[in-house]
Amino acid sequence: MDSTLITRRRIMAGAGAGLAAVVGLGRFGSAQDATPGAGTPAASPAASPAASPDASPVDAASPATGGGPSEAAVGLLDFTFEPRELSIAADTDVAITCTNWGVSVHNYWLEELGQGTELLNAGQSQTITLNLPAGEYRVICTVPGHVNLGMVGSVIVG
Repeated sequence: MDSTLITRRRIMAGAGAGLAAVVGLGRFGSAQDATPGAGTPAASPAASPAASPDASPVDAASPATGGGPSEAAVGLLDFTFEPRELSIAADTDVAITCTNWGVSVHNYWLEELGQGTELLNAGQSQTITLNLPAGEYRVICTVPGHVNLGMVGSVIVG
């Protein structure tokens, strides 16, 4: 009978972990993650109004003009970053808000530069501002053992 309880506990623990993974991914999902044609009907040209000359201009730092965003968000989870690779513009102030969605304490640390967030408890956020030359910078969580568990990423500046 004990083996039945262990099996049920394992099943329930596995189901809980699966649910946590789905909830965690939902927090950081984006339009890029969506499957084309799934759930959203295509707009017809007749239903779309003509562009207005008073429309808001495109932000100079938007990806449409070749630069990266001037703001970004990174999730710190047990034991990964979301996104794992963050692309930002070179030689531009970029505010990055890092939020710990995990259970453990984590940080977002640019290893080569020796700068990043403080250690953040679950649910805490901190915004850091980067202004970097073009290149790729390795990001880690400095909590002992977390790099070995997969808390490694990069900031790609270009």
